[in-house]
Amino acid sequence: TLNLLSAYDYKKETQSPSMALCGDELVVTSRQGLFVWSTKTMKGSYFKVGQSASTALTSLSVTGSGVVIFNMANWYLYQAGKGIQKLTADSSIQIEKDNAVKLQTASSNDTIYLVTNPAGTLQKLVLENNRVKRVDKIDYHDYINSVIRDGNVWVNTRNKSIAIGTDEVISN
Repeated sequence: TLNLLSAYDYKKETQSPSMALCGDELVVTSRQGLFVWSTKTMKGSYFKVGQSASTALTSLSVTGSGVVIFNMANWYLYQAGKGIQKLTADSSIQIEKDNAVKLQTASSNDTIYLVTNPAGTLQKLVLENNRVKRVDKIDYHDYINSVIRDGNVWVNTRNKSIAIGTDEVISN
């Protein structure tokens, strides 16, 4: 059996992780912190942000600055060789009660995407001077399945896919 990620203990997880490649590293959210696997050394370790359940990391997005991470309460930035630091966030970022809120791994230049379901809203965020700022909010009024980048940035809802910044729509 090939067991490359043996350092990641999936048995201790209570939800599906968010994961993405950032340079030479695979970064994975975890209830134990951020798991980082080096593709160069083939070794991994956890970066913790605290010891309580409220510090479990739930979603992430890769930007040019590093990996922005959100855990429903706090924002963090992971940078290779520097570890994790806590960020501040503008009060304009809406975390709606009784909704699932998740960063999408896809980003576009310096813009990251925060999805709220079942409300079906997409918030465009940027990181400036260690502060997460909202630059736009779009109400889709439909469950958002994912945000992907394939040339354009596509928002895939339950009923259609919409390319941000164009008039292109694909109905399901």
